[in-house]
Amino acid sequence: MVNIPEVNIGNEVKRVMDAKGLSSVSLARTLKMGPSGLSRLLVKPFIDAEQLIAISRALDFNFFSLYAASTSLEEQGKQLQQRVATLEDDAKKKDARIADLEERLAWAKTVLDAIKKK
Repeated sequence: MVNIPEVNIGNEVKRVMDAKGLSSVSLARTLKMGPSGLSRLLVKPFIDAEQLIAISRALDFNFFSLYAASTSLEEQGKQLQQRVATLEDDAKKKDARIADLEERLAWAKTVLDAIKKK
């Protein structure tokens, strides 16, 4: 299952604005909207993708990256180890099946050779 974090994008935009020292009036002007329109936009927990692209460009920050799976490296390592263990187990089962089929084939060849000699 894909781990996609819940993000209150309006709060994240405010955080980046504060970090860059940019006022809401200045950002609103850049986005060609009124300050009250920007304020209404930023109280929402979600923002339209096209608006988020414009905000990302204006603030030089990829807000879409906040929606990327936020799995720690340790957790990713555990997941990979589990996947490797599963693949190794599958390979052992397939190797056992191949060995069984090779034995059956050898037996069938023996039977066929015996029939040919008669």
